[in-house]
Amino acid sequence: MKNCVYYELRKTVFTRKNIIVVAVLALLMIGFLIWNERSFISEKKARERFFDDLGNVTGDELTDYLSSEEQKLYSKIFPDDGESGFDSSFAGKTGRYGISNVGEWALFKEALKIAEDIQTRNENISIIIQNPENFAVDSYYEEDNIFFSDTKPQTEFVRNSCFGWIAVLACIIVLAGSFSVEKERGLHSMLQLFPKGGVRMSLRKYICGIVVSTVLVISYALIYCIAQFIILGLGFKELGMPLFMIEGYEMCASGMTVGGLFGYTVMFSIAAAAVMSSVTMLFSKLIGRTVFAGIGSCIIYAAGIAADVLYMGVYGNEFTDNSGDWYLISAPTFYKIYNTEKGFNPLALLNNSYYFQQPRITRFAGGYYDAYIVPLIIVILSCFLCYIFLLKEEKNVK
Repeated sequence: MKNCVYYELRKTVFTRKNIIVVAVLALLMIGFLIWNERSFISEKKARERFFDDLGNVTGDELTDYLSSEEQKLYSKIFPDDGESGFDSSFAGKTGRYGISNVGEWALFKEALKIAEDIQTRNENISIIIQNPENFAVDSYYEEDNIFFSDTKPQTEFVRNSCFGWIAVLACIIVLAGSFSVEKERGLHSMLQLFPKGGVRMSLRKYICGIVVSTVLVISYALIYCIAQFIILGLGFKELGMPLFMIEGYEMCASGMTVGGLFGYTVMFSIAAAAVMSSVTMLFSKLIGRTVFAGIGSCIIYAAGIAADVLYMGVYGNEFTDNSGDWYLISAPTFYKIYNTEKGFNPLALLNNSYYFQQPRITRFAGGYYDAYIVPLIIVILSCFLCYIFLLKEEKNVK
């Protein structure tokens, strides 16, 4: 059995083409990260010095200090002299942290917002606990947040976690020939001469496919972490930052951290990869041609992530939000579709911000559960059905 599995992996997975594709996709992911985070890279040292200087100031004293410094710089950059609203000569000068004065003002403004967000979070949690009837109160508990840090690296880490999307695409490409390779080489009919040979081969291939998809997701996740640790300067300590400090997650459940969200992202990506790997292997078996199996799987994949792509690119994008020129359908209609598909679509798990920006509950089988439970159940059912069809088709051939 061990030799058979090794043979299957060498024959359909560890080919030169697949290795090149996986490597190219990894390089594209790294290139995407560098491009998206280029502004942070340029001001990384300045931000480190700035937030290191704030380490000795805490509590209300920190808020007062930040507010005072922000107002001082603002009054110099935007002087009220009755003639000009912007002093370009002062704004362009290098400040104490090695960036322009206007950039330094933006840092003080950003840090002030972080301090205010922490205070707001503590106030909101207190209100929720005192008035539980309007909230999923089981998701919250009393907090005493005093954590203060630069949130930009963690924000970039959360927003650019694209490894799951790329890993699923790699799974489709790698597994498109998993079953069709025998038909394309004229070996499929010979396997039917052996008792239970076809069924055993299908089982072996399916198990290998699920294992390969899991390994691919974990590999891309590790590459993503290493790249982000280098680019952003993150470490395991920084991943312990409370998730509510990330923009858009202000009302997330108590106890959620950036590292915890990353763990869910890996788990959900493995689930989505398992579904698409099962579909790809089924297409490979039924169609019998690697190229067409890959194309068919990519069409299913594109349909499954279409709502999330539209949300990130159009409806939820700050540059196109509230701009009707960009809308394919009205915003209310889109969000109704988006919220519905998030409740059952396994591929919607790849963009998991919906499930963790705030506690979301769904009613299922007479009970209330986290909204991502139903998509995970559908993952299991989909994989099982694909497996049944694979074996059924093989038995019918015999």
